[in-house]
Amino acid sequence: MQSPEAFDSVILHKADSQQNQSFFMETFYVYVIVSIKDGRFYFGQTNDLDKRIAHHNAGYSKYTAKYIPWEIFAFKTVATRAVAMKIEKQLKNCKGKLRVMHFLDIHSFHLVIGPEK
Repeated sequence: MQSPEAFDSVILHKADSQQNQSFFMETFYVYVIVSIKDGRFYFGQTNDLDKRIAHHNAGYSKYTAKYIPWEIFAFKTVATRAVAMKIEKQLKNCKGKLRVMHFLDIHSFHLVIGPEK
């Protein structure tokens, strides 16, 4: 028998996973950024939204470097990268800003910048 001070990682792990399953879960974002230069949208997914937008604005992404500066237009948080990638793919298949705006609305994205007039 172990002393009361002994550490039992199996019991601790089991208790932690039962009490707070989201403790170790990472949050992922699907985002829409808009080019201030010409108003075009770019869609992506990441686990660190601020860092990713800074990455785009620093010119590290080949496609987005041509259209700097970018601002966050809308985003959605999801539980897994797989879900984020699925939503990103669906967004990239939307043709035209009206369809994109409809997609953002029905999928409950948080709008940061209002739609263009």
